[in-house]
Amino acid sequence: QMGVLYMDQTKRNMKRPSPLQDLADSFFLMDNYKIVWHGWAATEKIVTECFQKLDPDPVKDECNHDIWNDLIEKFDAVYEQGHNVLISEEAFSIVPRTKEVKQLLQKLKDKWDVHILIVHRPLDSWLPSMYAEYRLKGLFKKGSSESWWLWNFRDPRQLTFPEWFEMAWPKLDDVEGDPIGTRKWYEEIFGSEAIHVMEMVI
Repeated sequence: QMGVLYMDQTKRNMKRPSPLQDLADSFFLMDNYKIVWHGWAATEKIVTECFQKLDPDPVKDECNHDIWNDLIEKFDAVYEQGHNVLISEEAFSIVPRTKEVKQLLQKLKDKWDVHILIVHRPLDSWLPSMYAEYRLKGLFKKGSSESWWLWNFRDPRQLTFPEWFEMAWPKLDDVEGDPIGTRKWYEEIFGSEAIHVMEMVI
């Protein structure tokens, strides 16, 4: 059975409307793929509460293995039904690249023929989108109890694009994921033949 992990560069505010989710479920099931809907927040929690705290010493290991096992149980349920798994989670692009995490992910190969689809979004498209999202979070609605007009000009998020770029660029790979590093990392785990890269076209 095949497991496909779909990843793109992170954009945390993406939501999936229920009708679209139902349509996608039906569409992929025709090809014997069962979608596992896990969600950004839950997958990010795996990264922060488990992957980042893994330690080879059981005494020092503070990983919450239960949250990782919850995802594995979802995979196992699909396996028992005889379906392939399809999961789309952006947080897989920011996992810590440690030996302990690698060993944990390699266990997926015990049951699954794992393939990774990485969707690469060119920087000339991605950066303006990130900047717009950054600015949006600093805005207040008119008519709110806040003095929105004055706050709008005092809020530190109201930076010009060059100012924001100078701030964001040095830590971009650490926060949002490094596409080349991500590809090499998963090639080490699952083999280069299992990694597929697709260019995002807007």
